Amino acid sequence: MNITRRELLTLAGGSVLGTLFTPIPWKLLDDSAIWTQNWSRIPALRHGPVSYRLSACPLCPGGCALNVRCVQGRPVSLGAVPEHPVSNGVICATAYAGHHLATHPLRLHQPYAFNGKTGESTLLPMNEADIASRLGGQVRKIAQSPSDGVIAILDQRPGRAISAFYQEFLAGFPGSHYVVAPGADDPTLSALSALCDFKDLVPSYDFENARTILSFGAPLLDGWGTPGRMYAALHNRAQKGRTLIQAEGVHSRTALQADTWLPLMAGTEAAFALAVGHVIIQEGRYPALVARHVRNFPEYAELTRAFAPERVAQVCGLSAEQIIATARAIASGPSIVISGGNPAGGPFDTGTETAIAALNVLSGNVGCSGGVLLRAAVPAPVHAPKPAVSLATIPDHSIKVLILDAAASGNTYPLALLTRKLVRQDAVVVQFSAFLSSQSGAADFILPVPAPFESLEEVQSPAGADRAFFALSSPFMSASDKAVDPVAFLSRVATAAGLAIPQAASTEVLLKQRSEAIFASHRGVVTGPAGTRMQMKDTVSADDVWKALTDGGYWIDDSTRQPASIPSALPAAISAGQQAALSGTPSLPEGTFRLMPFGWRGATMTAAVAPVMSKLFQESNLRALGGRLHINPATAAACGLADGESARITTAAGTLTMPVVVDASVMPGLLHAAVGPVPNKTATATRPESEGILALCSLQDDGSWRFTEASMGKA
Repeated sequence: MNITRRELLTLAGGSVLGTLFTPIPWKLLDDSAIWTQNWSRIPALRHGPVSYRLSACPLCPGGCALNVRCVQGRPVSLGAVPEHPVSNGVICATAYAGHHLATHPLRLHQPYAFNGKTGESTLLPMNEADIASRLGGQVRKIAQSPSDGVIAILDQRPGRAISAFYQEFLAGFPGSHYVVAPGADDPTLSALSALCDFKDLVPSYDFENARTILSFGAPLLDGWGTPGRMYAALHNRAQKGRTLIQAEGVHSRTALQADTWLPLMAGTEAAFALAVGHVIIQEGRYPALVARHVRNFPEYAELTRAFAPERVAQVCGLSAEQIIATARAIASGPSIVISGGNPAGGPFDTGTETAIAALNVLSGNVGCSGGVLLRAAVPAPVHAPKPAVSLATIPDHSIKVLILDAAASGNTYPLALLTRKLVRQDAVVVQFSAFLSSQSGAADFILPVPAPFESLEEVQSPAGADRAFFALSSPFMSASDKAVDPVAFLSRVATAAGLAIPQAASTEVLLKQRSEAIFASHRGVVTGPAGTRMQMKDTVSADDVWKALTDGGYWIDDSTRQPASIPSALPAAISAGQQAALSGTPSLPEGTFRLMPFGWRGATMTAAVAPVMSKLFQESNLRALGGRLHINPATAAACGLADGESARITTAAGTLTMPVVVDASVMPGLLHAAVGPVPNKTATATRPESEGILALCSLQDDGSWRFTEASMGKA
C-alpha cells in the first residue's frame, strides 16, 4: 500500500483513495445492458430464503433501530423498524447503506505502520504482536517516568462499556488523560453541568413537553440526536402548541422548517443570549425562586444591564422587537434553549455556550417538565475511575502516547487539536479504525477493527435523550482474521509492559457485564420482535436479557425523569472580547471575512461513507460536496467571483484554493466551507478534502474553532 502521510491528510492518495466517491455504483446500472451481452461477467449474487432480523445502527450516536433484510444470513438491505419506541420508524440516509461499508474502498484489512514521521513516509504492513510489543515498551517507560510525557486515550463516543475499560486502563498511569472527543458531548448540557449540581444523574431535554424551543444553530431537524425522536417531537407543532425558533446566520434545513428564523450575525450569539436575559430580568419574567436560590443572580442581572435589546440589535443584525419577542416566548412557559454543535464547525467558545445555557437556568426550566430534566444513566458493572477531560485542558506537548478510539462520533475536528498536545519528539499515535481516514495521516500505527455489522457493538442513548436505552448491533458478516479487538489489544500491551493493569478478554465480555448490570438493576424493559416486552423485574436470568439484546432487543429504562430542585448558578462575567463586541457591529479589516466550516453528521472526515451515497452529494446535490466554498452573491460580486470559479482563501494558518458556490442563503461577509466527501479525483494540494479547510481554522484557547478571519480573492 504505497500511501503517504501527506496523501492521507488530504485524502488524495492515488487510485485507492480516489475511488471513495466515484460514480461506479450508478455506472453499474448502465453496464447492466452490456452484461446482458456477456452473462459470464455478471457478479454471482446470493440466492436463497429471505429472512429479517432486528438490530441497532452503530454508525453514529443516534441509536436507531434497524430491520435487516438478509439472504442466506447476509444483509442485502437495511430499513427502519415501524413504530419502534426509540427511533419511531425513522433512520437517516447513511444508515440505509451501512452494510456496504464492509467493502468500502478505504477498508483496512491488516495492521499498518508508517516508516517515518515525514509527509512522504509510507504505510507498511506490520504484525499486531510487534505493535503491541513496541507500544508496551513505550507504555512501560511512561509508567516509570511520566515526566517525559503521559498516555491519553481519545474516546469518540463516551459512556460505553469500553469507555469504562479505557478509564480503568489509564488509572494505572500517573498523569494520564481520558479524553472525550470534540463534539461527543452536547455543548449546552456540558455548560449546564458546570452551572448546576446534577450529581450522578444525566441531564436530558424534554422536547416532548416544551412549549418553546430556542435553538442557536442546533440541527434539530437535520440529524440531531435520534432523528425519529426529533421528527415525532417537532412534527405537527402547531397542533401541539409547540414553537421552534432557530437563531443562526445560515438558512439551514432546520431554519427552513422552523416557525421563526432569526438570521443572527455570526459571532454575536453571546450578546444575543445576554440581551434575551436582559429582557427577562427587566420585565420580571423569571420565577421568584430563581432570584432567591440561584447563585450569582445579582451579578448576572448587573451583567445583562449592558445588553439592552436596542443596543444589541445593531450588533447581531436583528431588530429590538425580535429580541424582545424571543425573550417573552421562552419565558412564557416551559422552554428549552440549546446551542448547535456543528458536526464540522464544533461548539461555540466556552463563554458563548455558558451564556446560552444560562437562559435555561434564568427561565426556571432546569429540573422542570418541558425543560431540562434528569435521568439515570445506563447501569454499569463498575464505576469509571478516571474522570473525562477535554483536549483543550491538556497542556500542549505533554502526551507521549495517544490512542484514538474507533467509534464513529459523526463529527470532525481539526487534527491540530490532537497534534499540538503531543510531545515534540518521539510521540506515538495509535489509531483503531476499520477505514483509512485523514486522521490516519497523524497516526504511527493503524490497527484494523471490524467494520459495522461484523462484530457486536454497543449502541446507547445519545446526549440529550429523554431516556436511557441500551442495544447491541449484531454481526451479520464475518470480520477479517486480522481484525483487532481494542480491549484484547490493550490488555496485551499491559502484559508486554509488565504492568498489573486490570484486563478483560474482549469487548464482548464487557458487553455481557453491562447486560448483567442491567438485569441486576431491575429497571426498565427489553423490547423485542413483534412488540414483545421483557420486564427486568420479572426476568428470570441475565442470560435471558443477553439473548434478547443479541436478537435485536432494546433495553429502555423506566420513565424516571422527575422535576427536581437543582442547585444552580448563573454566569457572573463575560470575556473582554464579548464585551468589546457591544461597541458596534463586529468589523473586520477591509477584504477580510469570517470563515465557518460546516458539515453533516456521519459524512465528515472521521466517518466512512458508503460510495453509493455519492447519489446524495455528487448527482442530486442534496448535500454539499466537501472542498466547496459557499458565499453570498454580494460577497461574490465584491470579490469579482462567479459561481464555479476558484477562490484563494488565506488565514493565519495558510492558503487553499477552493471552487465557489454562490448561495443566497449565506449571509454577506461569511464564508461557509463545506466539510465532506469530494468529487472523484478532485482532491489536490490546492483543492483539498475535509482536513484541508479545517487546517486553516484558528484554534482558540478553549479548543473551539468555529470562526476564523480569512481573506479571499480570485485564484
